[in-house]
Amino acid sequence: MCALYEEEYTKIHNFKRAKEMCDTLIIIHESSTEVKRNKLSLLTLKYEMFTMDESMDRQSMFGCFQTILNELRDLGKSYDIILTKS
Repeated sequence: MCALYEEEYTKIHNFKRAKEMCDTLIIIHESSTEVKRNKLSLLTLKYEMFTMDESMDRQSMFGCFQTILNELRDLGKSYDIILTKS
């Protein structure tokens, strides 16, 4: 139990049996994996469909795009970006 994050520990510290602790931790991590997978899917779609809004200036557009890329990288997915001057 010493290796658990505080949030996990507080959810299982009152259980008497190891099986109860293990089952609860499995549920916690399965749901977080599903959330991560869904967020990754949504961000990938945002990345693939990204276009510059006509009301945005280039700096704002780049900031929005960079935010998407950073969130994707935080979830373990990255893209190589090649910027070209037009």
